[in-house]
Amino acid sequence: MTSRSLAHLYLESLQERAYSLGYKFPSTTEETFRRAVDLLAEREIFPPSQEAKEWSKGLDTKTEVPTRFEDPTRYGVFMKCAQMIEEAARILSLPPIENRPLIGTLPTGLPNAMVIFVPPGEEYLIVLDPYVFDFSHRLSSIAARSLPCVDMKEGKAGYSLSVRDVKKNIAKTPVIARHFRELLLAYLFDESPGDVPRYVPEAPYASLASHLLSSMCLFVIGHEYGHLIGRHFSTDKTTLLPLLGENVEGVNFKWAQEVEADAFGLQLTLVALEKQGADLTMSYFGADYFLSCIEILERSISVVRTGKVKKGYLSPSHPPLQVRRDLLREGIKVGAKQFAEVPIKWGIALERALNILWEEEMLLALFGYHMQRTKLAPVWQNL
Repeated sequence: MTSRSLAHLYLESLQERAYSLGYKFPSTTEETFRRAVDLLAEREIFPPSQEAKEWSKGLDTKTEVPTRFEDPTRYGVFMKCAQMIEEAARILSLPPIENRPLIGTLPTGLPNAMVIFVPPGEEYLIVLDPYVFDFSHRLSSIAARSLPCVDMKEGKAGYSLSVRDVKKNIAKTPVIARHFRELLLAYLFDESPGDVPRYVPEAPYASLASHLLSSMCLFVIGHEYGHLIGRHFSTDKTTLLPLLGENVEGVNFKWAQEVEADAFGLQLTLVALEKQGADLTMSYFGADYFLSCIEILERSISVVRTGKVKKGYLSPSHPPLQVRRDLLREGIKVGAKQFAEVPIKWGIALERALNILWEEEMLLALFGYHMQRTKLAPVWQNL
């Protein structure tokens, strides 16, 4: 038996344990994927943009999966992102990736990926929580629809990023708040964001959401590759991490390493999407948005649990989300100089849009759940 097959078997054993403990299996099935495609066509959002065509090349809903618990559609997205990130690393002449890990999904209740060593420790897994992906995926449509489209010139949409206009847009479009509420509650209490009917907004918002999602996915995978490129993995610096009622051997990275991985992840994302013709804003804003998504989750869980908004509640192993987001914005200022202003404005606008939705639609309701001592879904119980 090869060490590679050991990695596959170990990942499958962890997944089997998780779902046998009662965690819901987060399927994204080909049927669901096709329904979304049909809905997009029905709303005349197709034919897709050239960037979307490039993104979809090689994305096959029949992707070969490493275990019987992986969903082909979701795993296909991860593998497509990994391919694009590795190509970006080659373009940047970054150090080659040695001892490539097996990427998979596991309900950890953590917004960030976990690095788990495969006994006897010669290989390792990078596991991402599938619920986080499903939540961020569906939230991208809601976030995009929150920014009001104010003009169309030569087939390109113009958006207002002012807080006042965003508030007005959310107020006059109640479907935004309704979908936001349904999605967040499903994740918090039913651990099933993927079961919530996907909100597909009208053009041009669907295209904006698509750009946001692809940028976000690339950053998430790029961050993990950043740890590889930065040589942050070491079998002599492992620690026992609690997972699914057991302890597994893994890595707790230093904050400085997490910051470096963010920097690598952003750089790789920008290059990967530039290669496909995306502009700087559409390449950057998904990274910024992802941290805002996790911040919404962090606040929500802390309010239900403690009745207070606590920072660092979900990610004690990582720098505070606001610090990471500020460093991303400073990083793009250094790299893009005067061209960084617009991408940063977009990141700030998306952050504010999510904050408006959360503060006006969810804060009091979540405090009510706290007062009633409502239990969160099992995936959050270890926090």
